Amino acid sequence: MRFNSSQLVQCLAGLGVAGPAARGPAPTVADRLSSWLGWTDAIALFDALQGGPATGTAPSEPGAAARGREVADALERTRTELTRSITTDDAFVDDAADAATRRSHHLAQQRTMEKRLALLRANVRAALSAHSPDLARLATLDALLERALVVRERHLLSSVPGLLAQQAADGQARTAALLAELALRLEPIQGMVEALSDAARRGRP
Repeated sequence: MRFNSSQLVQCLAGLGVAGPAARGPAPTVADRLSSWLGWTDAIALFDALQGGPATGTAPSEPGAAARGREVADALERTRTELTRSITTDDAFVDDAADAATRRSHHLAQQRTMEKRLALLRANVRAALSAHSPDLARLATLDALLERALVVRERHLLSSVPGLLAQQAADGQARTAALLAELALRLEPIQGMVEALSDAARRGRP
């Protein structure tokens, strides 16, 4: 996996607001994380990863499977609602609106995504923790990564409206960028939901 492979990066590159990667191989996820994580975050992640796989674990808590279905449904419902919010925001997609209005609506959509998805992500982690020690470890790792990267993520994504303004992007392009951002923000949640669904299908604790 490489950082220049995300849908958002490709979308911005297509608009001419994100140039090609620097010469040489693109940084891997591990390379980039090593430069982003503080030493306390790195130690916490190392400790979580050194625990080794949990074996002979206790059975899932009662209702864990049902809770897994609930968070999967919540993921799809949230995705649908946020997509609708983005695509029906008239002030955002109206090319006649002034730049300040478009930027304000773009930032408002980002704040809504961040708030809604932070709550969903926490609920998914709770479902994983209730299922088994193995999945509880995955939830712990996700919580550590979210805490370590949230400030940098917010800073980078908040720069997108300005980049779009520099290129005088039209409503369709701005909408595409926000939908790509939504897909990016959903990736860790989707991954955890899939891990939980896979464990349920296989009948693993």
